[in-house]
Amino acid sequence: MMDWQEQLIMIYLYVSEHYHNGLWVYCQRMSNHSDLRFSDEEVITIYLYAN
Repeated sequence: MMDWQEQLIMIYLYVSEHYHNGLWVYCQRMSNHSDLRFSDEEVITIYLYAN
């Protein structure tokens, strides 16, 4: 069984692979108020992990 760190890393790797293979076209942040300290991949990963 995976602990939470391994699970989070696996989700991030999955998101990152798909993000760079075309997902970015559909979910890139377009706001002037976006916090760019986090990458889009990290934001998606946090969202998926929390659900």
